[in-house]
Amino acid sequence: MATNAIVVQQKVGRVADLLERRYGLRGQTLAERVQRGRRKMPSDLRRAAERLAQAESMTWQPKLLLSLDDNAIDRDYRLIVKRLESADKTGGMVGQMVSSATSAVLSLALLGLGIVGWSVLH
Repeated sequence: MATNAIVVQQKVGRVADLLERRYGLRGQTLAERVQRGRRKMPSDLRRAAERLAQAESMTWQPKLLLSLDDNAIDRDYRLIVKRLESADKTGGMVGQMVSSATSAVLSLALLGLGIVGWSVLH
């Protein structure tokens, strides 16, 4: 079965959105985002994103489009989406817990400083 350029572009767009949401990576193309996030991303995720970015660049040339492997593109896409969506769910909960604990500690520290300052002045 021949690879459809529109399907590849949709998959690339979804992965680019997930990379921006998870790692804050921005860029015109998926290749730029992957390049900027080389150190932030796990190696298997980065390699899959690089292969998908390479497929993105090949979609604009009809002869190269025919040489793309549908199964490999789909496998890389599923790996990336699975990892980034599961990280979003767990990372969001952990981030909320950390931020609420941080705000509680900060509030207590400010309250303590206020009490110490007030007792020094009186």
